[in-house]
Amino acid sequence: MAAARSNSTTGALSSDTRERLVTVQLGQIRSLTCQVLALKERVDALERKLDESQG
Repeated sequence: MAAARSNSTTGALSSDTRERLVTVQLGQIRSLTCQVLALKERVDALERKLDESQG
């Protein structure tokens, strides 16, 4: 991303740089998606426990 910042003032990014940035961003998106899904599972489990303890 530093490359994107430095090149943004000088012109367009090269296709290699763009491709690398997209690859990094896709990896970050996948990682964050996995984290969200894991947190959702934890919340669901906690909600089930709460329901069981109240019911």
